[in-house]
Amino acid sequence: MIEDKSGNFYGTTSGGGTAGGGTVFKLAPDGSETVLYNFCSQMNCSDGAFPGAGLIADGASNLYGTTTQGGVGIGFSGAGGGTLFKLAPDGTETVLYNFCSQTKCSDGWGPAASLLADESGNFYSTTGAGGTGCSRGGCGTVFKLAPDGTETVLHDFAGKKDGAYLGAGLVADSAGNLYGETGQGGDKGCNCGTVFELTPEGAKSVLHAFRSDGDGFAPQGGLMLDSAGNLYGSANDVFKLTPDGTLKVLHYFSGGSDGGVPNGDLIADSMGNLYGTTILGGGTGCDTGIGCGIVFKLMPDGSETILHDFAGSDGYRPQSGVIADKAGNIYGTTYEGGTGCGDPGCGTVYRLIH
Repeated sequence: MIEDKSGNFYGTTSGGGTAGGGTVFKLAPDGSETVLYNFCSQMNCSDGAFPGAGLIADGASNLYGTTTQGGVGIGFSGAGGGTLFKLAPDGTETVLYNFCSQTKCSDGWGPAASLLADESGNFYSTTGAGGTGCSRGGCGTVFKLAPDGTETVLHDFAGKKDGAYLGAGLVADSAGNLYGETGQGGDKGCNCGTVFELTPEGAKSVLHAFRSDGDGFAPQGGLMLDSAGNLYGSANDVFKLTPDGTLKVLHYFSGGSDGGVPNGDLIADSMGNLYGTTILGGGTGCDTGIGCGIVFKLMPDGSETILHDFAGSDGYRPQSGVIADKAGNIYGTTYEGGTGCGDPGCGTVYRLIH
């Protein structure tokens, strides 16, 4: 989620709403929810369907995001290639780009990651598939969308050592270099994913190829970049990648009481402590047998504190990361759980008081 100056939160749901295609919602400080937009409200879901990531906002309170399906692009699944959309404060939705609009989805399809914007109004992100870099369906892209609606593919992933299948967004440094992760590719003996850098000129480098020999595998959450140029992310662990390419595992999740399968973005406080979530694991507060997930804190030395162990009724499978307010309170969402609909629940928005 994102928060405005008045303490309102904004986010997306990947399903539900009056048309079943997901929603954009606003949650007021008193807990009252307003659905700002229902996806798939237009014929053939030309407005987009099933958003899989959060939102960003501009200075005029317009919201921007992506949908994984819908739009007027063809899409290999027949359900559209997804969209990049703008939602105005009055609730008017505008599709800024339809993915899979080009032959064989060479422009990418199925964007499932949050957007990154620069000062010139360009948007950057990834698509999980599409592009021309590998066989039918494509291995995914990094793209740029200009304010005039022109989309440019900055890199077509080719699989193998180059990497493939992107599920997370990008971060940028002050020089305009982009950093991200692929869920597969890299080391040919493992195919466990990569961390990559893409320069403004389009030169792409693999900074680390995961080998599943203690360094992790299949990274899914986005990266975090600190002022010293260190990258932090999760690949069934939480890792730190220094500018010289050295990777250090700060914590490897066992899948038990310490959590399992981290999937959301990380945040850091002024002391260098990291905060995030795992989809599964935790204690005995959930009857799934594999845990309902946790919210964790990691100190710089890698020692872990479990801030919350989900029990199902308060949430289950927190797939996104967390945000914090000035008082240190933590907010996030869960994909399932809660008491809002039938078993296993349709998800929650939660706050952990500092």
